[in-house]
Amino acid sequence: MLSAPFFVITITSIDLPPEYVSLSLAALMALMTVEELGVAGLALAFSLSSVLNLVLSYLALHYKIGNLDGTKIVISTSKILVATFMLAIVSQATKYVIEPIFGTQTFIGIASQGIISASAGLLVYFIICWLLKAEELNYLIDSFKKRMLKKITPPVEAIEKNT
Repeated sequence: MLSAPFFVITITSIDLPPEYVSLSLAALMALMTVEELGVAGLALAFSLSSVLNLVLSYLALHYKIGNLDGTKIVISTSKILVATFMLAIVSQATKYVIEPIFGTQTFIGIASQGIISASAGLLVYFIICWLLKAEELNYLIDSFKKRMLKKITPPVEAIEKNT
């Protein structure tokens, strides 16, 4: 989860112990829960080990770098979680509202239902992020502008040919 910052500051040796601990815990918990809970036990083992990995990686990063501004991280994560929760609610509600219109008997009906409900959910997600003034939305918009709206320059050969 937090592996990227370690690669950026080129100290992957600090990131490896939390990874090993969480992977070992995942394997152990999977073996303990798979007989009783089946696939749900595997999901539980993976989820709990991922949370442990997050905590251990955060502590290791905090130890190496120092203050990580935890308040800002919590506020940003909270905004994203609120927007994601609303995305899920709107997507599910839209799916059930449009099901009688498109039906679920054909590929076109199911695909239309999925595309429309996902689009409605994403629209709500972006609106909620905008209302909550999530910084990540600004990063996304700026990145989109840089990549999609940059000036297209013709090849040198085309310029020479026309002159």
